[in-house]
Amino acid sequence: MKHFLTSIVLFVGLLTLGCGNDDSASTTQANKTKSDATASQNNTRVLPAFLWEITSKTAKPSYLFGTIHLGVTAEKELPKIVFDKIKTADTFVMEMDLESIDQTALVKKTMLTEYSLKNKLTSKQWKSLTTLMGPQVPEAALEKIQPWFLTMALSAQMIPQTSSMDIVLLKTAQDTKKTLSYLETWQTQIDALIQSATLKDLQELLDDPSKTKKELERLLTQYRSGNLRNITDILLDSKQWKNNPKSMDIMLIDRNKAWLPKIITHLDKGNAFIAVGLGHYVGKDGLLELLKDKGYRIRRLTQ
Repeated sequence: MKHFLTSIVLFVGLLTLGCGNDDSASTTQANKTKSDATASQNNTRVLPAFLWEITSKTAKPSYLFGTIHLGVTAEKELPKIVFDKIKTADTFVMEMDLESIDQTALVKKTMLTEYSLKNKLTSKQWKSLTTLMGPQVPEAALEKIQPWFLTMALSAQMIPQTSSMDIVLLKTAQDTKKTLSYLETWQTQIDALIQSATLKDLQELLDDPSKTKKELERLLTQYRSGNLRNITDILLDSKQWKNNPKSMDIMLIDRNKAWLPKIITHLDKGNAFIAVGLGHYVGKDGLLELLKDKGYRIRRLTQ
């Protein structure tokens, strides 16, 4: 179960839309985050940044930044250097184009057609689900929602309700007229979630919601600490992937390999700022090691 939670928070940019809000909602959130760098300068508690400078022999330096999609107030907690590097970059690169999501198509991907979810849960689990989702979602509707979507939605409720870090960074790039580029489509990200999620993930969450909340709080604490080794240990713990051993390949390794040629194109042009979930950087199959193997020089920056 933990693999799915950490995947959601560190790997999946789709969560920035609160599991599928409409475009007006994401625009409203973006407008609320306009005072990004100014707010971070005035905040007394600035986090260590997961920010790396990456250089080659032929191009200007570019920058890699590891995000956590929700739970951290980016405009107040990220150091000024993050916003400065966006403002001086030529290109801003993120996982996907948040405004490209087809809401009708997304809703179809969240719907169950093969079975009733209620029949797959114990009475205790079903009661937990209806309580957590609240009266605004009728039980008849809950029966037809995919487990992966409910796991994402419930996990999002357990994270502090902050502005999306991705949208805060994107707004900074838009305000400073950067060229925008994306590493994958929203459909690719959804398909990865669907393939890696299991009914058991949802069942485990419903059996003990407080345990899930503690796991998410631990992950947020480690992100705030700036300790990459601890984050790596959490993400690469094989016990996390036991419900679906292929999940690591689907959520992390395969996507990293698919992104790598696109990232290299930006690095070879130089002066790009690339912001993706921190989980994509860790381990021997993470982007940092893959890029080192290609001959790029990488060093972590401090504010």
